[in-house]
Parts: sequence; structure tokens; C-alpha cells
Amino acid sequence: RIFELGALVSVDKSSRIPPLEAPVKPEWFGVDSFRQTGMVKAQTSIKVAPFDEATLKKIDRLRRVSGELLPRYSFALADGVRWIPKQAIPFFEAALTAANDDAKKLLGETMGDDIHAFLLSQRERIRNDAQRMYEAYHPSGKIPDNAVTNILDELRARLDRTKVDKLIPKVAYSPVAFNPSQQSEWSSPWGQAFALLKGIAEFPREAMTNRFFWQGLRTDEDALIKAMNVADDHLVKDYGARKAKQRAELELDLIKQLESAAGDVRAKCRTLWSLLTTGDEAAVVELLEAPLTQESGAGGAM
Repeated sequence: RIFELGALVSVDKSSRIPPLEAPVKPEWFGVDSFRQTGMVKAQTSIKVAPFDEATLKKIDRLRRVSGELLPRYSFALADGVRWIPKQAIPFFEAALTAANDDAKKLLGETMGDDIHAFLLSQRERIRNDAQRMYEAYHPSGKIPDNAVTNILDELRARLDRTKVDKLIPKVAYSPVAFNPSQQSEWSSPWGQAFALLKGIAEFPREAMTNRFFWQGLRTDEDALIKAMNVADDHLVKDYGARKAKQRAELELDLIKQLESAAGDVRAKCRTLWSLLTTGDEAAVVELLEAPLTQESGAGGAM
């Protein structure tokens, strides 16, 4: 049932704009991009930034923020595979919109509305920096004017993308279903099921006990806790209370032990489900103390 309450989510890398720092051809600086002498190879790479380093880092961080925000609104199923509750999607997309607006605002404050005029204002700075780099390869030499023009054209092409596309990559949602019958010698759905239950259980408990959990998030705390609670967590109804925080610390430790315990994953899913929905820690202790050959029971919650 839980899998049906959400979807797989991933960052659509095809919608990502290229870095604003432009790679340029080493040949424009009179240098071969690739050299080989016998068994020794050398490759030269040169990049030119349109802004100072501090501004570039701020914009680049915002440009990549989709990947940073995604784990805050979703749960991991496996490496590189995440699941987001449908009711959390509006909060996630609102955070993406806010980050995109921040990036656009920073760009606007840095270069204004006219990219051509901005690059003209930076032409001498770029020429001087390029000249110093050119002299590192050719002492007393002068960088050709057409090389500077080519560099500006590369920068303009990248900055133009910021006016027509979102700075923040889009995301893709895909439906997913849990089918316990689809398993073989080499495949089983129970590992992902346990990972999902673990993420669902850890979210409100980490939120109550980790003082850095909400750092950087603008979403309303209570609203997001409710949206991420897809399993009717027994602890959420008392979220924020002193006793709930103490209980959260205890249960986080039990979850950690359960994760590292050997044994049947399906049985671990059943036990974690019991802890999550009823707070029954005895079931966890029983599994941890049981023989490794313990057989599992049914796990129909997924």
C-alpha cells in the first residue's frame, strides 16, 4: 500500500544548464590540448568564469540544488533510487521554485538584464586575465584578439541559457508498485521495502533529535512531517513533545541495530513495521536475539 502513496523521483539531468564557467580551447592560448611522448600523456584544460569566484560558487550551488533538496523530501530505496510521497511533492516543488528564484535574483544582481552589455563591461578584465595565462605559456607574447572574442562568445552562449531555461534542473516522477512475487535467485523486493520503511521511520525521529535537521529548509515543519507520514507513525501524533523526543532517540538506536542485524530481510520489514506503527520494541529485541535462521512471516503492508 505504501508504495502506491508515492512515486520514484529523480533529477532530470537533461534539463540541467551547463556550468557558467566555460571551458575554452587550449589552442586559443597557443597550447596543444593533448600531448603524448612515448608512454607519457598530458592533457591541458582551461576554463574562464564570467564572475568572480565567490559569486560563481554561490550560483553553481543554487544551480545544483535539486540534488541537495531531493533527499530532504524523499526516501532512499537503493543507491541513486528515491521515492517521494505524493503529498510531499507540492512542498518539494515549492522549494525548487524558491531556489530557482534565488539563483535568478543573484544572477540579475550580478549582471543585470543585458548579457551583451555585461560581457562588454567585463571584456578588459577577461582580456587581462587571459593575457596573463597566455604569458604563462608564451612569455612576452600577446594573446590574439580573436581568442578573446571566442572566449566572450563561449561565455555569452552559456549566460544566454540562463534567460530562457530554469537554472534549477527539473525532476521526473515515475509510478512504482511493490510486488513480493517478483523475486528470483538474484532479485528480491524486500531490500528496497526495508530501505523505504527505514527512511519513513527515521524522518520524524531525526527531525526531533537532530538540531541541524531543519537547517536550510523553508517548508513549514508540521506540514512536512504530516506529508512524509505515510505509515501512520505512532510517534507523529506526539511530535515535538519531550517524551516523544526521548522515545525517538531510543527507536533510532533500535532501527540502527535492526538495519545491521543479520537475518531474513522480510522478517526485518515486518518487525520495523510493528515498531513504526505501534512502538512495539519487544518485536525488535526478539528478532535481534533470535537465531539467524529465523523464518519470516507475512509482510503485506507494502
